[in-house]
Amino acid sequence: MQDLNIAIVGAGLGGLTTAAALNLLGYEVHVYEQAAELGEIGAGLSLPPNSTRVLEYLGLKDALAEFANIPARTIVKHFKSGEVLLTRPRERYFEKYGCNYYFTHRADVHDLLVKLVQENNPRGIHTGHAVVDVAEQGSLVEVRFSNGRTATADILIGCDGIHSVVRDKLFEPEPPYFTHQVAYRSLVPWDQLAADARVDLASIDDSAVMTVGPDHWINLYPARRNEMVNCVAMVKTAVWEEEGWSNRADIAEILTEFAEFHDEVQAVLRAIPPSTSYKWGMFVRKPLSRWSAGRVSLLGDAAHGMLNFLGQGAAMAIEDGMVLARCIKDSGDHVEAFARYEQARVARTHLVQVESDARGPRLQTHTPDDYDNKAHRNDEDLGLFDYDAMTVPI
Repeated sequence: MQDLNIAIVGAGLGGLTTAAALNLLGYEVHVYEQAAELGEIGAGLSLPPNSTRVLEYLGLKDALAEFANIPARTIVKHFKSGEVLLTRPRERYFEKYGCNYYFTHRADVHDLLVKLVQENNPRGIHTGHAVVDVAEQGSLVEVRFSNGRTATADILIGCDGIHSVVRDKLFEPEPPYFTHQVAYRSLVPWDQLAADARVDLASIDDSAVMTVGPDHWINLYPARRNEMVNCVAMVKTAVWEEEGWSNRADIAEILTEFAEFHDEVQAVLRAIPPSTSYKWGMFVRKPLSRWSAGRVSLLGDAAHGMLNFLGQGAAMAIEDGMVLARCIKDSGDHVEAFARYEQARVARTHLVQVESDARGPRLQTHTPDDYDNKAHRNDEDLGLFDYDAMTVPI
């Protein structure tokens, strides 16, 4: 298909990757974002090789290498004693997969994608546009926004996250359900930990340092070339009582949750600046067998929200964007494009959803003394890194 006007709802990593991929293939794209300003919440981001490959193809190779960390191993510790239970090397990733595994800052990657899209069309991203309705009008799809404006396009791609309005307009509305997992995500300045003997910064420097324990799991890794330590702390809990799904975190609450964890964890948690800590209730929706209806399709969390125990959520959205762009380019009409897109992506993303769910109980183990390589089963073990979104059959 040629000469299409394409609308994307959502300027997150998935939406912007899709826009950049479509721009590269010669399409005019307009991205509509509900937030008043562009930006990503302050948090670390894992970019496994299957996602790095796409971003490098889009032209971001040198920029990523400037600020990202390349991990050399994963270390897993016992929650109470801090004893190292397992060390898993991350060796020869570039030689094996043609690109690196990176630890990054989510906002840095988002900024790179924003600049890439705006280089193609300085007016291509529209903030302050929250979708309230989507409807087909003959050969076009019309989108209405809460600010009173409307937009039309030949096709629309919903990249508006787990609480997707586009998804609810496409299919029978079904609210996301709470997974009984709460994630605390924080960034700790590296310098605040440098003088604390309880913290092994030499290990965090080139590793993901995980601690496993009953109903709790914490992961520490570097961001922005050791400017800060990213801290992801996951808790299994009965209820979510907060308004909204993402809030500022109370440091005292985090300390209470992880009170039984070893000294290194205590030191990192106590050093968290309140302004850099957020609390997420982890919600998902039931998997869909199809993501498209008429001239509209879904992508990323809007199509396949998942828990973050594998660290592949953003990667799946990035892959989606590249594959969908190729399908649009290589198809005769939107019906064929969306069918090819779903054929290429639904089974893979469903696998990652299932495996992410299954990994949670292994990381939040009640028998940490038994944690071993079998329990560790990660995304590399699943063969996810070999996937090439630019060449996979469509």
